[in-house]
Amino acid sequence: MAQAQAPPLRPTDFLPSRFSGASVDRDTCTAHFLSFSDYLDAHGLQNPGDQQALNHVVGVFKRSLCGTARLWIEGKAFNTLQQLKDSFLGRFSPRQSNFARAKEFELITYESGDSAEIHFSKIRRIAERAGYGNVQIRDKFLSTLPNKCRSAVVMAVPEDAGMPELIDRAQRFLDLQSEEGSGTKEVSFAVHDSSLELNALKEQINQIQNDIVQSRQSRPERRHSPFLRPRHQRSHSNSRHGSRSGSGSRNSFGNANRNGTNWQQTSTSSRIICDYCHKNGHKWRSCRKLEKDMRERRSSMSPRRHSGSQDFHPGK
Repeated sequence: MAQAQAPPLRPTDFLPSRFSGASVDRDTCTAHFLSFSDYLDAHGLQNPGDQQALNHVVGVFKRSLCGTARLWIEGKAFNTLQQLKDSFLGRFSPRQSNFARAKEFELITYESGDSAEIHFSKIRRIAERAGYGNVQIRDKFLSTLPNKCRSAVVMAVPEDAGMPELIDRAQRFLDLQSEEGSGTKEVSFAVHDSSLELNALKEQINQIQNDIVQSRQSRPERRHSPFLRPRHQRSHSNSRHGSRSGSGSRNSFGNANRNGTNWQQTSTSSRIICDYCHKNGHKWRSCRKLEKDMRERRSSMSPRRHSGSQDFHPGK
């Protein structure tokens, strides 16, 4: 059974809806001419070979216009299809100065709900009007994305990546953000360089902390000098030392307690230390050992030496 052939195209197939030109808008008139280009491609009229073929194409385009746009094209002649396009877009697009186009490009923002492709197309159209190149388009695309989306794209994509890869990464992030409360997807970005730097920094911090702990553990224990002790501890230590040197003070201390001497007075006298013999219970002025040593010294000195010298007074 022979396959049925498709019916031939009619003259109105793929022909866009009529354009009136009531409002001056570049996007609307551009979309109309793109639809007309689809019609020409479907009928094989995209490359008219001579003026007669071009006039036929212009006649078809006239039938897609109405109102103000139909009055504008009436009586006009065109030498090329590109001239027809430029004249049509120039007439029904808002006339702007270079400063106005630059200002329009500067005020571009991301509208919530737009896909990454739509956002990029909007930037590219306005950039072409202002005469900007790919570098300005790329920078504007990244700078107008939401903060989290921009950070994710910058970390995941190399600096020399093209616009298709940037658009793809941005769209992945926007798709994940649009899902509310799903929690089933996770974003994984190629952030190997950043993770390596972070791990290296953590290792350095841990090493510094370990060095500090080891230095504290290896530090020798400080031995306190008896001269750095509090005064009451030194007195107590000297009293013990003096009590070992002789038994007289200990016996007198014990006898005083046996005889009923007041404990407070005894404890007060026990805290008195002699600066000469280092025994407790008396001062150097009433020290018997000092008197004995002084007598022996005076007796051993010659008369001349004794007459010209002065007595030794410790503590002065």
